[in-house]
Amino acid sequence: ARNYIARLNADGSVDVSFNPNANSAIYALSAQPDGKLLVTGDFTSIDGQARSRLARLNADGSLDAAYVPNVVGSIAVLAPQADGKLLLGGNFTTVNGQLRSRLALLNADGSLDFTFNPGANQAVNALALKVDGKLVVGGSFSTLGGQPRSNLARLSAPQMVTDSLQFIGYSKGGNVVRWIRSESTPELARPPKLESSTNGSTYALVGTMQRIAGGWSYIGYVAPQTELFYLRATGAASSGLYNGSGSLIQNTRQASMIGNDGIFNNGFE
Repeated sequence: ARNYIARLNADGSVDVSFNPNANSAIYALSAQPDGKLLVTGDFTSIDGQARSRLARLNADGSLDAAYVPNVVGSIAVLAPQADGKLLLGGNFTTVNGQLRSRLALLNADGSLDFTFNPGANQAVNALALKVDGKLVVGGSFSTLGGQPRSNLARLSAPQMVTDSLQFIGYSKGGNVVRWIRSESTPELARPPKLESSTNGSTYALVGTMQRIAGGWSYIGYVAPQTELFYLRATGAASSGLYNGSGSLIQNTRQASMIGNDGIFNNGFE
């Protein structure tokens, strides 16, 4: 038996080692780079412990006891940022004892970010965090941030963002490609793929990038035998009620074994 949450093995069978056991519906999941899992829904208990609509699980499904935000009202959507912060949307009114109307931003430790408080007058059901740090909000609201907005709005970026694809190295072997993503850019739901091209239109898979501080890295890239070549990193972000909204995020650059002549250094969706 599995209550509201389960994990499947690659062949579709149930992972018997994973059984957090929530007491009510789960609406959205977000995997963190460290393997932990953010879970939200209507539950008030998970893994046998009291948690109000939001919890963080360790990789084995046990509850992360250090993460204890308290939300009054339902959460429909999670949108994690690359800096570890977490955007919440739903129909809640209070977060960690502070008034927050359907939108809130948590710090990485689950505490409330007091600088973010736009407020919506009705439910928020979808959040799409763009690579430039701006936030697209969807729901049943008619006002957002004190301004008339019918069901859809965009919020400005709260801070500068970093989204840069870098080629490091000048030899035919052992080169490093880094995708630096920080601040309020969207966090990726899984490790990104690195691809390479000699013409900028046809790409071949190089491999899966690995997590580093501030972004992702691929070590050991073998550059093609051409003066110029192209690199492309692609990742996926997901959010929304039942994880129903998401996007592919890419960053492409032109590189050279002679020097680093970068173009397309701003990520796009």
